[in-house]
Amino acid sequence: MDIHELPRRGYSSLTVHRDRGVLWVCDISSSSSFINSDDLAEHIEAFLPRLHWVSSLAIQAIHGEIIQWTGDGFIAWFPLEVERQLGRTCNRILEAIWHFTAFINITQLCVESPRPFRIRHGLTYEPDALVTLTTHQDGHVSKIISGRNVVLAFRISGVEADFPNVATQQKIVQALSSRTKNLMNLKRWTLTEAQLLKYFKGEKMGTTSLYVSGRPKVSQSRADTWITRAESLLARAESGRRRTPVESTFVENFFPDLVRSKGQDWCEESLDIYVRFLKENMLGSLQKALDVINQLQPDGRGADADGPHRRDPPGVHVRTRTPNDDGHREAPPA
Repeated sequence: MDIHELPRRGYSSLTVHRDRGVLWVCDISSSSSFINSDDLAEHIEAFLPRLHWVSSLAIQAIHGEIIQWTGDGFIAWFPLEVERQLGRTCNRILEAIWHFTAFINITQLCVESPRPFRIRHGLTYEPDALVTLTTHQDGHVSKIISGRNVVLAFRISGVEADFPNVATQQKIVQALSSRTKNLMNLKRWTLTEAQLLKYFKGEKMGTTSLYVSGRPKVSQSRADTWITRAESLLARAESGRRRTPVESTFVENFFPDLVRSKGQDWCEESLDIYVRFLKENMLGSLQKALDVINQLQPDGRGADADGPHRRDPPGVHVRTRTPNDDGHREAPPA
């Protein structure tokens, strides 16, 4: 046989270069326990293809690049021309993570499972990435990203934290806008020896300046202040009046692409579930709480013996927190 007639194997070319960028690693929490369970395996098998579908839309919505599917998640890469782009890029990614995680938690992508699926995220900055480009015989190109913080992103993506279940580096936190910091409520994470061994195999490189998402801060507010804020929020929601414009690349791109997903009826069904949750569970809960508090106020607005402008006794405060801020279906504890 003529050797030239044999099919060509291997790569047609391979190049290596340096780059810098942000890595977003996402996976399903406790995915192996789903796969290894006879009762849950079929549910995760239905969920995974849908997760891959919406993950692709989510990454494209914020101009990222899918490097690899990991079976129960993905690796996404966001190259930076210069380091000063780090803050804007991570603001965009973390906003996407917040909305994406809430969407997954609430809708479950229309997969009815006895145990809910939860996703978690690792976000790192890699200033010295080794990028390997391999061109296959059919012409398509594969990209491999290597580096210290690539390994770190994988490891911290396995950390369990509060909604939206994110772990990241101090360098990224310092580059974020105040709006993103408030949205994510990132807190310094001091590892125990057991956690260092569990998540990082005992290696300390990069583990001394990690942050994880935490519970939202609880503030002290007078009842009249709470009522004013609640009424203002409901009025804006019901009138359709826009808030102060902010950059929201993910929302503007992800949800329209979701609606346009052909042959995937569950996409539109999931969006219906999400919208219904926002209207009924979030705004509905806010309206109910507002009605209850107003009923407790004399004359509806606090015209009591202390005067018409006082709505609650001196020194009496109510503890407030963002409703349903964990992004789950379950109602928050009373």
